[in-house]
Amino acid sequence: MTETDANGYPALSGYPVLISYGVNGYPYVKSADMEGYESGLGNDGGPVRVIFGKTDGMNRDNPEDVTNYAYFYNNGSNQLQRAMEIYVGDEVRYCTHYQNPGYVHMGSQQALTVEVVQENGSRETETYTLARLEQLIYGVDKVTRDNEGRREKAYYQYDKDADALFEGVNLWWLLSEDIGLPGALGKVELYAGDVLAATTDLETLKSEGGNELRGTSGLAAAVAYARGGYPLVSNASQSGYLAQDSVTGLKVDNAGGPLAFVAPAYAGGGYSYVPGLTRIVVKLEPDAYAHTGGYASLAGNVVSFDGDVGAASSLTVGDIEKLQKYMVTAQYDGKTYRGVDLLQLLNDNRIQASSTMETITCANAKGESAELQLTDINAAEPRVILAYGVGTDESDRNAGCPLVPNSSAEGYDAKADNAGGPLMLIGPGVKLENVSAVTVTAAEISGWYHTYGYYAKYLDEPVLRVTGSGVADPVTFTLGQLESLNTEMVLDTYKVVNDIWFQGVDLNKLLHNYVELTDENIGSFTAYASDGYSTLFDGSYLKDGINGKPMIVAYGQGIGAADGLPLVDGNDGDKQSDGFDPIYGNAFGPVRLIVNDNTGWCVKWMSCIVIGSGSMEDPADFADDLSDLPTTVGK
Repeated sequence: MTETDANGYPALSGYPVLISYGVNGYPYVKSADMEGYESGLGNDGGPVRVIFGKTDGMNRDNPEDVTNYAYFYNNGSNQLQRAMEIYVGDEVRYCTHYQNPGYVHMGSQQALTVEVVQENGSRETETYTLARLEQLIYGVDKVTRDNEGRREKAYYQYDKDADALFEGVNLWWLLSEDIGLPGALGKVELYAGDVLAATTDLETLKSEGGNELRGTSGLAAAVAYARGGYPLVSNASQSGYLAQDSVTGLKVDNAGGPLAFVAPAYAGGGYSYVPGLTRIVVKLEPDAYAHTGGYASLAGNVVSFDGDVGAASSLTVGDIEKLQKYMVTAQYDGKTYRGVDLLQLLNDNRIQASSTMETITCANAKGESAELQLTDINAAEPRVILAYGVGTDESDRNAGCPLVPNSSAEGYDAKADNAGGPLMLIGPGVKLENVSAVTVTAAEISGWYHTYGYYAKYLDEPVLRVTGSGVADPVTFTLGQLESLNTEMVLDTYKVVNDIWFQGVDLNKLLHNYVELTDENIGSFTAYASDGYSTLFDGSYLKDGINGKPMIVAYGQGIGAADGLPLVDGNDGDKQSDGFDPIYGNAFGPVRLIVNDNTGWCVKWMSCIVIGSGSMEDPADFADDLSDLPTTVGK
């Protein structure tokens, strides 16, 4: 019979460390937006997780207490989601040529040449050794690697009826970020030696496709250096070739290198595979909107970025035009304009606008200015841009000409009416010609409330639904209503792996003071995350608290009693949201359930509480059934 603790959970008794690929009979998937995800199970965070029981000594007075070793549910601190690598001993990347002892002699081998051919015929060449290419992935920290989308590791189809696990560098990232393409339009040729093996285009490389053999999606084109977990070699007779793994018996077949091009099947097209990749040639097509040729003198005009930015700087018009990943081509006031998304530009590492940015002021040399609120920019559709060109043919979005300062300037085209540049601020309801300066102003922080900057968009949103058989009249709370409850507010440190400051509402007081209950003595309740993950609690925890502190519905997180930020949705890794700051770690919101010294019972992205029996309900579906609490945040 399995030994249990006082809560009925299995106590640790020889539990192994698991490499888990499923939960409750369902396979794990990578993220909640993928096919196969079941909201009631919370089976994201895969395809595999590393799981092991708690041993953190929650009972400080009695370290031998079996509750210290309870095996809690699946968002506990002792679960590693999306596990990809396990190291025993030294952290050696055996999938790379430059670290695997059997392949390290290949690390200095020049393996790839990338040629960028400009529209005027000029060429720029970049060469990569295997080590240099692999260090783009493993020479940086994990957060940088994941957030920038540098690495691709997945099963790619390489033959009609066959696929394999490849790992490599995302090709669009390599071209746009590491090389810094001065454009986003053009053809791409892929060579194996002197043989042109495949062609594609830059627009396709920016998109994602799938593996039809497995029914998977979200794959991007990559320059692969590993297959089956081992570095690629040229052919089956070369030293280092493995037909299969000697331990697992799994197929490796790591020929076709030392580099290969792999691309998924895109909509309307099939997969692509180029073994023995040695050269990539990018033939850029001219951006008709950009200041080149007869307009090149205007490309040197400077725009300053200052105020509450991490890297006050000046960029030329030409610099801005090269940031093609932020390019927007859209209709404004009946005309087509092309430019860069203002908000994305400000968040770029070259400028680093404050995470508490609230106001953006654009100005020109004439003393004219336009002030924009971040909340308005966030909601703008089409996006607010710094336009550098205007369209000349409504039937062809790539036909255009650069903006010039006025109708008397050289290069002015009366038909296109391309005055107002070389940069123009334009968006719904806003227009400013000849922009030469952009100033960012951060909000004055008063508490950790969602009343400013990126955070204000959450304030009036319904974020928490309280329902169930124990509720006489189910109710939905907006974030602003929760943040208005000053009497029930808690600001304290909670141990969530480490000691962290949180601000939020005492859950016990919220339920008893603002929810009509069928019985004041709550027997049990379940807290649900928006992705369907749930944790069941005994009602006694509400009254007594857990490990000496009340359970709270947190909406702010910080590093000191007077130093924190509001919570945002998204996570702290590959899906960060605007307003997230890694110093504060203010993700997994806009509200989350915090339990002191028991990370396994905390609930990220909390959206619903069911008292007694009942099903999870999405607060967004009950926006007309709000609590009658007034919203008085900041008043």
